Amino acid sequence: MRSFLPGCLLLIASVSLSAGAQTETNSYVFLPNQEVWVESLPAVVAASKNQSDVMLASVAVALMDAELCCDHASALADQVNGGASLQEIGKALRGGHRLNDGSSVTIVDKYWAATSISAEEIISALSAHRPLMMDWNGRVYVVSGAVFDEYRSYTGGLNTHAIKKLLLIDTRFSGERRSTTFDRQTEDWSKVKGFLTLTVVR
Repeated sequence: MRSFLPGCLLLIASVSLSAGAQTETNSYVFLPNQEVWVESLPAVVAASKNQSDVMLASVAVALMDAELCCDHASALADQVNGGASLQEIGKALRGGHRLNDGSSVTIVDKYWAATSISAEEIISALSAHRPLMMDWNGRVYVVSGAVFDEYRSYTGGLNTHAIKKLLLIDTRFSGERRSTTFDRQTEDWSKVKGFLTLTVVR
């Protein structure tokens, strides 16, 4: 069973959970404020605060490969400039690409609407060293980490999670203004449109 973000509720059939709760079939421990993040992301700053430049810089951070994206000589700049939304960016970049040096790569995209993504999917992507792009309130951010609560099973049950904060990179800025946070308790989740991951396969 998955814990979906929109309600930020943990629903576990026939199990009442608390710190260290015990049942006849499952034993869980409550682990609050766990953290996961992607290290060493490129410090790319958008050329301007125009949405197309912000999208270009955010893709560069998400791909974690300066040769691919996204200065004027990069292999993918034209495709990124053609997309207006995260879903369109994913479709534009999907598949094989020939690089300037003659080699080729394949990009695999995964898009989630905000109403369908689960805490587990966000944590899994970050744990695999894959940042996510996030459309929040009409702006694009890079999700570099998360703070979450975990109910961990020690008897074969499913671990469940509740996202508390998403740690974001705002590529419009450098310095301290570059880092911001989406707090699930204070921010409006209905203003989040979707998420995108981009994976480079060589």
